[in-house]
Amino acid sequence: MNATAHKPLPALLLLAALVLACAGCPLFKPPPLPPMPRGQILQTLRERTDQFSTVVDADISLRIATTYEGKTERTPTLGGVLAFDPVLPGLWLRAEKIGRQVFDLKALGMDFSLLLPQSGEVVTGGPIAYAKLPYLIRPDEVQTMLGGPESLGLSWPATTVARLGEGDLFNVSVLGALYRTVLVDPGTADILRITDYDVLGQVVTDIRLSDYVALKGTRFPRRLQVDRPLDGVSVDLRLGDPELNKPIPLQFFKPHSLGGYRHIDLDMQPLSDVHAFSGEQ
Repeated sequence: MNATAHKPLPALLLLAALVLACAGCPLFKPPPLPPMPRGQILQTLRERTDQFSTVVDADISLRIATTYEGKTERTPTLGGVLAFDPVLPGLWLRAEKIGRQVFDLKALGMDFSLLLPQSGEVVTGGPIAYAKLPYLIRPDEVQTMLGGPESLGLSWPATTVARLGEGDLFNVSVLGALYRTVLVDPGTADILRITDYDVLGQVVTDIRLSDYVALKGTRFPRRLQVDRPLDGVSVDLRLGDPELNKPIPLQFFKPHSLGGYRHIDLDMQPLSDVHAFSGEQ
């Protein structure tokens, strides 16, 4: 009697194991939301932008990869702190490894100050300097990707949209030439990919946004992957615990004090003048 009662147990255990193993299978995922028309996507993005003013995260991870002559080198994964204010725009990014500070980036508008404590240097500059350091994320880039449909060009008169299998692809043109493509999930209105082109049609910057979470009445991406194929640079930034709409003191974005540090104006000086980057050209 007891033996007969326990016979189904192995089958039940097997079924439970299959359920757990397939928890991430498409069969167990919620169905995709119905696609929105273009106007609703734009309005949803505008509403989200209105709900967002700042982001702060003390639990980020950062990894940078550079490719030269077919060889790719990757930095160890760095931890750190990030703060961003889209109005200024201002960006503060401090990276560290096992409690040791690797760099501290403060950027306000198109100017930045980069503290390199291990070499005792402060590097400053603007657009010219940014071109020499393509692995730096600029605040205006973050401002554009989080600034809503007008900032991205989705609402511009010449912009067209095509519904593809992976999402709605917005083609943003300027003077008849493709300037940017933006891939949007039509069910959630999440921005999935932003690709910028130069006048020759080459990809300058390719940004992928993922791991969206609901915060403060909006949806926010916790992972940004920035690729600059012409420079052979990739940046993978992950947010661990983002907090939205906290006041950020302006001091967070102001340049570092130069006292006690060797100063390099990268707008005027070559990259080889930076001891920390002495192996780079």
